[in-house]
Amino acid sequence: MAFLNPWGNLLQTCLPFLTVPDWRAHRGLVHAFLGRRGGFSAPPYDSLNASTAAGDKPEDVRKNWCEAKKALGIHSARVTTMRQIHGCDIAAVDEGTGKEAGEADAMVTDRPGCWLAVLTADCVPILLVHPGRRIAAAVHAGWRGSAAGIAVRAVQHLVDRYGIRPGELSAALGPAIGPCCYTVGHEAAEAVAGSWPRLQSSVLHKSPEGLRLDLRGLNRFQLLQAGLDPTRLHDVGHCTACSPGDFFSHRRVAGRTGRQISLVGWMPS
Repeated sequence: MAFLNPWGNLLQTCLPFLTVPDWRAHRGLVHAFLGRRGGFSAPPYDSLNASTAAGDKPEDVRKNWCEAKKALGIHSARVTTMRQIHGCDIAAVDEGTGKEAGEADAMVTDRPGCWLAVLTADCVPILLVHPGRRIAAAVHAGWRGSAAGIAVRAVQHLVDRYGIRPGELSAALGPAIGPCCYTVGHEAAEAVAGSWPRLQSSVLHKSPEGLRLDLRGLNRFQLLQAGLDPTRLHDVGHCTACSPGDFFSHRRVAGRTGRQISLVGWMPS
């Protein structure tokens, strides 16, 4: 977990973000897990909300995106997002893709200068990089997508599309709701247990409140199963539901809230 000054890279901005310490050695790589602080939106979207879907003012969201890109040193760049639908579709992104890649829950690119961003408020944001080939991927993993194996599918897509080996990839799992706060119903529990029976005892735990799901743990297991080196798997950030001042959490407020940004890409040479 990386905390700089004290929460992010604050050399040129007051906007905090989290990074992977090991990834700072990769020249040209830009990545960040941003939280909710440092933006312009009013409650309940305060303050660095990146989505208008829940009802925030579009002008405030635009200013938030501008502030985020400026903090990351890509102020004039176009960032591509997707219409996240809790599925397993994967979109390839290049210079002609535009600001939205369509309905998908993962995006991949081998084009420096293409920036991929996932928006979350409890789901797991996963960033994947291949330093040698300057490949990047961004994955949105809620319980439905996780049960369906979105992390495994994203890795396999990278292997098939670019001819790489899974062990050459590095992955970071960003701030997400933890098993401390994530009680799930029978539909979610049965979906996870049915798709990943060997992991059931590891990621589903009984509590007085009901079954608790370790969503980040489920995706970590999937990445290992897909062939990633465990030394190249990084957990970044705390439980979103436990950290009201730092992260948006749909579960915590049980209603309207903002979305935080997780971004990755490579600078053009």
